[in-house]
Amino acid sequence: QFSSINFRSGDIVGKTGMERMFELELRGKEGFREMEVNAVGRHIRELKRQPARPGPDLRLTIDVELQAEAERALMGLSGSTVCLDPNNGEVLAMVSQPSYDPNQFIRGFSNDEWKRLVTDPKRPLINKAIQGQYPPGSTFKMTVALAALREGKISPYTRHYCSGSVTRENHTFYCWKSGGHGQLDLVSALEQSCDVFFYKVSEALGIDALARQAKNLGFGETTGIGLEGEKPGLMPSRAWKKATYGHSWYPGETLITAIGQGAVLTTPLQLASMIAAIANGGQIYRPTFIPTPKDQ
Repeated sequence: QFSSINFRSGDIVGKTGMERMFELELRGKEGFREMEVNAVGRHIRELKRQPARPGPDLRLTIDVELQAEAERALMGLSGSTVCLDPNNGEVLAMVSQPSYDPNQFIRGFSNDEWKRLVTDPKRPLINKAIQGQYPPGSTFKMTVALAALREGKISPYTRHYCSGSVTRENHTFYCWKSGGHGQLDLVSALEQSCDVFFYKVSEALGIDALARQAKNLGFGETTGIGLEGEKPGLMPSRAWKKATYGHSWYPGETLITAIGQGAVLTTPLQLASMIAAIANGGQIYRPTFIPTPKDQ
């Protein structure tokens, strides 16, 4: 959209976020005055005037109080918070901490200020909500459960016994609870986040079926929210490993993936979208900052 704007030297331009995404709409219209001057540059009279027109206001879906509370909760920490309305995908809060003052890019940086910003190990210049790619951990077990249900590998009443570990190919995979959870069905396995239950479910499911269903939930690709720099995360599969490393997939890697470890990577926004789909009964919405018309 920038190619359609006749920028001039010294113009202030939206560089990131909403200001970049909606630069064309927010920009408004420049004004001008055409003056008659004499030989020494003194104004004689005004020939023509066109007043400047501000761009329209942009109303976002952000809940100001929720956004402020999310920022307070992360103050002094490194992390991200994303809150979505599960009924339409509207972004109610999106926070990445630590942050920075974008107005500083207008005022300019000293060499020391810029060096501190770019070398900060907490990476304030990264929007962690859409650019941070992390192992999802046990939140991914919800995806495994949905995938196994969709593939017909389990039912809500499927039960597995957790003794605290399973051994496969001379390698032991442990549950977080060393003494084990005993007999569990799907609901209790999710409630207690039992690793062994999902090790066993993933064996029946297989990595390729898991990857296929995970992609249906939006993992491994961008959400399309429209913010520049969004990362796709990574949902591994047999074909991915062969193409990337030239090696075969090992069964133990499926078990590790099932508890959100190994090669799988997700962004906070992807996880929020997945949880929103569960909350609304299965509808996957593209996250958006633009309010949904009330008559729709």
